[in-house]
Amino acid sequence: MPTARPSAKPKRHTAPVKRVHTADGSTCTHPIAPTGSPRTSECPGEFRYTASCWCGWSTSSGLRTITEDNARGHRTR
Repeated sequence: MPTARPSAKPKRHTAPVKRVHTADGSTCTHPIAPTGSPRTSECPGEFRYTASCWCGWSTSSGLRTITEDNARGHRTR
């Protein structure tokens, strides 16, 4: 029976940025305007940007650029 060999390459850190509703933590897929307000009445309009990695690291902010900068810094480790 063949056995799996351990990989010599370390697992890469990934931290994709997602927009989540603050009330229930579900992913927000509603379109938003450049001002940050929702374009549809179905969206409650309260959301945050989060990024989390498989290693347990995570960050959250109301601004996408801050979350992206933090995630980019984590991926370079």
